[in-house]
This record gives sequence, C-alpha cells and structure tokens, in this order.
Amino acid sequence: MKIVTFKASEDLIREMDRVAAELGVTRSHLIRMAVQRFMREYREQEEPYIRSTGRDRVIVKTVYIP
Repeated sequence: MKIVTFKASEDLIREMDRVAAELGVTRSHLIRMAVQRFMREYREQEEPYIRSTGRDRVIVKTVYIP
C-alpha cells in the first residue's frame, strides 16, 4: 500500500478517532472505508448519466463532506 496524507481539522480528527474506536478499527482503516464508500456511491450516481449521454468521460464535481 502507498501512504496518502491530507490536512484535517482537530475536530474532524477527534471525531474520526472516536468512530474508529467504536468500530474497533484504526484511523487509517476508517478513512479507507469512508473513501471506498464515497467512491462506490459516486459511481452509482454517475453510471446512469454516462449511459444516457454516451459520454466517455465523467465530469468531476466538487463535493463537500462536513
């Protein structure tokens, strides 16, 4: 696996640590689960658009996750 870094607020880190502890996983595992879920849900929303328009490219949208 490769290492990926990003900046996060102290509040977000505390919340991630709390949820990770509740689930019994590491912070890294929690982040991987969250990114995988986001990508799966994003693909599910985009597939009908791609099929209906016949476009071979996906328009990337900025998504805010509080």
